[in-house]
Amino acid sequence: LDGGTFRISDGNGTVMLLAKLDDGVYRKSSDGANTFTTYNGNATIYGLSAAQYTVTEVSAPNGYTKDADKTVTVTSSGKATVTMADSPMALRFNKTDALSGTAIDGGKFSLYDGEELIKLRKVEDGVYAPDNSGSTTFTTYNGTAMIAPLTAGTYTISEEQAPDGFAATADVTATVTESSTSANPAVASMQDKPLALTVNKVSSITKQPIGGAVFRLYDSRGNAIKVSAMAGHGGWFAVDADGDDDFTIPASGTASVLYLPQGSYELKEVSAPDGYAISRGTSTAVVGSYNTYTAPASATVENEPLAMLLDKVDASDKSPLENVAFRIKDADG
Repeated sequence: LDGGTFRISDGNGTVMLLAKLDDGVYRKSSDGANTFTTYNGNATIYGLSAAQYTVTEVSAPNGYTKDADKTVTVTSSGKATVTMADSPMALRFNKTDALSGTAIDGGKFSLYDGEELIKLRKVEDGVYAPDNSGSTTFTTYNGTAMIAPLTAGTYTISEEQAPDGFAATADVTATVTESSTSANPAVASMQDKPLALTVNKVSSITKQPIGGAVFRLYDSRGNAIKVSAMAGHGGWFAVDADGDDDFTIPASGTASVLYLPQGSYELKEVSAPDGYAISRGTSTAVVGSYNTYTAPASATVENEPLAMLLDKVDASDKSPLENVAFRIKDADG
């Protein structure tokens, strides 16, 4: 690791002046400089007397924190070695579901230093380093991305593309300081809300909600959307590849399907509530980028009550008769 500057002082605190012989090679000299640098991560200093010395990191490479002073004892029997290790300053980005709090992947993000876009090179899944020939976006791995080394300052993370089934959210910021090492990085957290569609089922006559209807939801390609009930949320269903094709409207008359990707959907009633006729055709709903579970897209489906008309007439002239009492029985009597 190069880019830092160092000085070496003796036991009395006197700084050794050094003349540069070559890249990373120095000799003690009364007319030399009071600092030195490394080449390919190493520096060799000749001409030192046998004694104890202190090496101080004056300035760290960009994006790194300075290591503490190190002491080294030079003897007459051979050279001594001292190692300094700088920790990269880092930022950790966390991405979670605003509803469940679980980590999510699939989004694309950009990192900015003020107005400047920081290009990033992928080191491994979820780990990135600034690189002018890198990509303009990064992704998370298990809901997290680590970026290092970064110089001290305030950074902004923008969501360029939300994961399927989620709405993109506002930018977040984090401030990287010299204490923001990879072991204790600055942290920026972002939460996305799931997109949702709410289905309302009402009587065509009273407009009151009714439960019991079974529906199936199709995407724009005609594929049925599989869903499963969400624990702790009555009437809520989550998109689930291992779920069921159908969902049932609860007694409240309202059901919501969450984690739907943006797009157009067709809603088909598979079976009607008891006492009602099944709705004909399908209903269309469009889930937009802003239709989160707190402001969902909606579709209202009406059902007509089933009815029987009974005419009571005079057998001779077919005139209507009033005030006749009847009893209605079902098929079981």
